[in-house]
Order: sequence, then structure tokens, then C-alpha cells
Amino acid sequence: MTSTAHELLSSSTLAHADRTALHWVDRDRTLTYAAASDAMARAASTLDAFGVAPGGHVGVFAHPGLDYVVAMLGSWSLGAAAALVDLAAKQSFGAQMSSVAPDAIIYTNDHFDDVRPAIDQLPTVRAYAGMDGPQAGNVGWLEALATATPRSADGSISVDGEATAIVTFGPDDAPVAVRHRDLVDGAERFVERVGLTVDDVTLCAVPLATRFHLEASVLAAFSVGATAGMLKTWDRESAWEAMDRHGTTVLCADVMHCRDLFDESSARGRTPAALRAVVAADVDAAAMLGLLQERFDLEVYDA
Repeated sequence: MTSTAHELLSSSTLAHADRTALHWVDRDRTLTYAAASDAMARAASTLDAFGVAPGGHVGVFAHPGLDYVVAMLGSWSLGAAAALVDLAAKQSFGAQMSSVAPDAIIYTNDHFDDVRPAIDQLPTVRAYAGMDGPQAGNVGWLEALATATPRSADGSISVDGEATAIVTFGPDDAPVAVRHRDLVDGAERFVERVGLTVDDVTLCAVPLATRFHLEASVLAAFSVGATAGMLKTWDRESAWEAMDRHGTTVLCADVMHCRDLFDESSARGRTPAALRAVVAADVDAAAMLGLLQERFDLEVYDA
């Protein structure tokens, strides 16, 4: 029985190596299951070289995308937890990171102005890595991955399901630790409720710095060998067209996304061609879910 989040990827890689695991819709970048597993091994090796220790923390402060997921996977494979800071809470970056004392921070270059003031407050950080390349003396995350030797399975760290997988932050900036077992159980519940299969293609537009995104999309897809799509920038028209073009079957959304889907589908007279279900992140979306179900006969689920 799978007990850790990254084992979901490893298990599906054995059965679905050549299938697409991750799709970053904005940049049309994809990783197969085999490539995602290789990236996880490279990320673990890179973070190890940064000085991240088992039981430590890796801060992740970035837009939703492949590189964000790879940073989490590498952290988990190394036995560390990923501390996820939502870009919308950028003013709290320093306080949130200080509360977990991370060993390394992976950040998006266009928000370095939010990272820079906190550097002196974070003496535990051994390395800063920019998602989009070297910056201000910091290393580039992709450049580091490209030159890393993948960490072999023989050198993998034993991680228990009770270990912390992610840390999110509440409104008061207090850290909230979530165990691997909790994420795996949550993903499996979504799979069962939605009837997710290997043929499904999810798209999630809510921040990756949320438990919902991981359980409803990324890890749920990993557990059955499906494709998890992610979107950095939501625009009503272009998001609808992307779902139609890429064969999205399950949209994981908040109330705004649900409203936009309803309005755009109403204007076009149909939903994206393959879309069958919408999963909402919050209870405020209940009314919109009802409208989507009534008007377009979509399956709807709340978190």
C-alpha cells in the first residue's frame, strides 16, 4: 500500500512510463511519468547538494508549474517537507519562512523583491534557487537540475507515511503540517468520488500552495496514471480554449473559475469537448456547481 506522496509517482511510472504525467498549460511543457521520476531524482540530488537534510524544509514560492511540482517531489524523495508560500501572501513570505527555518528556498524570479528583504532573517537557508535562472548571485533551479546526477534508488531515504509532506500557512501565518499519509488518503478519496481513471486529464487553476490542488489534481492523477494539468494564469476565454484543445476531463476550480466556465460555456453553447466533471475547492461554489450541473449536465463535486 502506498504511504507517501512521491510513491504515487514511482508506482505509476512502472506501469505508465511513457504517458504524460504533468502538463504546464501556460508554457505547453509536459513530463512523462518516466521523465517526472528522473526529474524527482535530479531534484533530490540537487537539494542534497544544497544541504537539505532529511526532516528539513524546502521553501517553495512560485507560480504553479512543472518546476514547482519537481521541487516538491525532490524534497519528499530526500525525506524533507515542502513549505509552500502562496504568492498572494507575498507580504508574509519572511514570517512564514522564519516559522519553519528552511534549508533551501526555490523561488520565482519575478518575485525576488519579496524574497530579498527576508534573506537576513533566514540564517538556516543554505541556498536560494531561481526558477527562471541565476539571479543576484543565486543559482538557477533548472540549471542545477540539468547538471545533477539523479539520486539512485539505492541511495533513497526511507520516508514514513507519518512524516510531514507539506507545510501550508493559515491566515495568521501559523504553519500547518500535513502528513504524507493524509495527502495520499485525500487523493485516493478524490479518485474514488470522481471515478478518475488513466484516461482522465485534470486541470487545476488554484494555487499549488494548497492541499486541495495536490489531492484533487496532481496526486489523484499520479495514483491512477492520469495527466495532471496546471495553469499559472487564468483567463476565461483562453482557459476554456485550453481545456477544449487539450482534452481536459476534470476541472479543479474555485468559485470564480466555476462562474467563468459557466459564462463562457453559455456564450459558446457548450462546455469544452471532453469535460465531464468540476471539483470545487470551496463551499462558496455550491450555487455555481448547481448551475453547471443543471445547464450542462456536468458531474459536480465539492471539496
